[in-house]
Amino acid sequence: MKLKLHKKLDVSAAVIPANDTEPAPKPKKQKKAFKAMPGEFAQCRAIAGGSLAAGVLLYRIAGLWRVRQNKLKRLNREWLANSRKDWGTMSGLSLSQVKNTALPELKKYCSDFLHVMQAKVQHDGPKLIWVSLDPDKLSEAMKEAKNNWEMEEISFDKK
Repeated sequence: MKLKLHKKLDVSAAVIPANDTEPAPKPKKQKKAFKAMPGEFAQCRAIAGGSLAAGVLLYRIAGLWRVRQNKLKRLNREWLANSRKDWGTMSGLSLSQVKNTALPELKKYCSDFLHVMQAKVQHDGPKLIWVSLDPDKLSEAMKEAKNNWEMEEISFDKK
């Protein structure tokens, strides 16, 4: 059995005032508390009006936009096209969350930089949800959301 030895306190270096009139040494300046900044997902949620489902979908769209090289080129824009079910699967949402919550919230709050429409890629193919993103305007909105961070005011009870 090993015994742990405690370090002895070295009092020779301590500064003790000689009398009550001599001021005690000033303590070292303490660092300011670190203010936590919101991550990219939290910023997406704030941009999407506080909706968790819309924030998740916007985060996924932004991630795919950066990664995918082959985008559809129609109507003078680049587009990503998937079914509602596929958008839900990729972002971890149910079909009803995508249809009833995420897409309407994105259309409402993100229309400055995100265009959403329903169309077919081929004439006889199924209708898909097409999404076009303006990355420059998104980054401006993200910076604004980061600078005006007030998560306490965003209700967590929203769908």
